[in-house]
Formats: sequence, C-alpha cells, structure tokens
Amino acid sequence: MKQELKYNDAATVTAEKQIENRQQNKKALKFFIPMIIGGGILGGILGGVIIYLQENGMEEGLSGFFRGIMFEVAPWAVIICAVLGVTLTGAYIKKAKKLYGAAMADAQDGEPEEEAMECIEQNLSDGLFIQSIMQILQFMFFGVFMAVLIDYLWIKSLAITVATIIAFMVSIFVEIKQQQIIVDMEKLLNPSKNGSVYEINFQKKWEESCDELEKSQIYQSAYKAYKAGSLACILLWLMFAFMGMLFQSGMLPVIAVSVVWLVMNLAYMKEARSFERRS
Repeated sequence: MKQELKYNDAATVTAEKQIENRQQNKKALKFFIPMIIGGGILGGILGGVIIYLQENGMEEGLSGFFRGIMFEVAPWAVIICAVLGVTLTGAYIKKAKKLYGAAMADAQDGEPEEEAMECIEQNLSDGLFIQSIMQILQFMFFGVFMAVLIDYLWIKSLAITVATIIAFMVSIFVEIKQQQIIVDMEKLLNPSKNGSVYEINFQKKWEESCDELEKSQIYQSAYKAYKAGSLACILLWLMFAFMGMLFQSGMLPVIAVSVVWLVMNLAYMKEARSFERRS
C-alpha cells in the first residue's frame, strides 16, 4: 500500500513538472521564434549584400581598405599599448606601495586598518586589470603587425619596425616584473598566499592557498568568463564565416575560433563530470 502511494505521489510530481515544462517552453517560444526569423532575415540581407559586392567587384576594394588601415595602425598601436600598460600599472603599484607604507606606519600593534588594506588591494587589482587589457591588445596588434612585417621592412620604415619589436619585447619583461611585484605585495597583505609568478604551476599553487570564499569568487568569475567566451566564439564564428565569403579570408579564422570554442566546452564538461563523481 505504501509503495502504491509513493508511486502515485511520484506520478503526480512528474505530471506537474511536465505541465510546468510545457508552459515554460511555450512562453520562451514567443521570444525564440521571432529571434530565429529575425536572424534568418538578417542573414539573407547580409548574404544579398555579399553577392552584390562580389558581382560588382567591390569586395577587393573593401578588403584593401581594411588592410590599409591595419597596416598603418598596427605598429603604433603596439607601442602605445606597451607604454600605457607599463605606465598605468606602474602608477597603481606606486600608489599601493605608498598606501602600504602609510598603513604600516599608522598600524596599531602591528595590524594596519582593514580599510587601508582593502584600498591597497583595490589598487593592485586595478593595476593588474589595466595590464591584462593592454597586454591582450598588444598581442593582437603585434600579430597583425607580424602579418605585414615584410611590407614594413621594405615599403615603410625599418626604424618603425625595430621600434615596434623592441617595445613589444621590453614591455613583456617589464609586465612580468610588475606582476611579480603585485603578487609579492598580495603575499604581504595575505601571508597565507603562496606561489611565485616565475613558477610554471603558479596558478595552481595560488588557488590552493586561497580560502573557501576566495575560491568561490574565482569559480563564479570563471563560469561567467566561460559564458562570455562562448558567446564571443559564436559571434566571431558568424563574423569570420561572412568575412570568408566577402573578403576571401580563408578557412583558418573559422577553424581557429572553433578550436577555442571546442577546447572551452570540453574542459568545462570534463571538470563538471569530475565534480559530479566526487560529490
């Protein structure tokens, strides 16, 4: 009798859940179907524009126009990003050191005020954030510069070519040194932290030295980064697919984005399954 009651309860819950699922799907379809139709219309318009440009021989002009812009911008962008990254990060580090010295001077019983410590950590975090953005932009523009390196050597200027390469290489070493200073200051503020930026497994050792709250923040941030990365891969795939038709850019950009997309999803699913087994 008890088993029959349990079965009836389970059947009732299943039926209610199925009704709820149908209602949620019906509600979501009201937005999903127009979105798909709109995407199809937009794709058709873009496809028509691409065919028109190809038939009139205009895609070569557009391709040459964008290549010309990147040809002129890339080396200067590398130098500007290198200078800005090093300078701004250095300014934040200098401010953090100044605040740390003042906090230790005003410390009572060897313990600085919590507000002062938070302010120091905020400056270090801001410095690292600026450095990360500028470093990524550096790599992007330097990659573009390498694609037109021979043209710069023979057509434009040997001086600009050498200056760009030197700025890129020097900034990389300076940025690594700045990362080391930031990490060392973080270890002063949090003695439980462990690891050196020069170690291959630094990220792993640093994560292991974090407390549960910090680990939770890392994991939540990583999941949001994963979602943002997945969306970026979808948008880049669409963009490169259309660029392949319009500018004859080849299959490599689409393959490269797809590989990154695949690696992200495989790594996520592997870790998710690993957590499921341990729980």
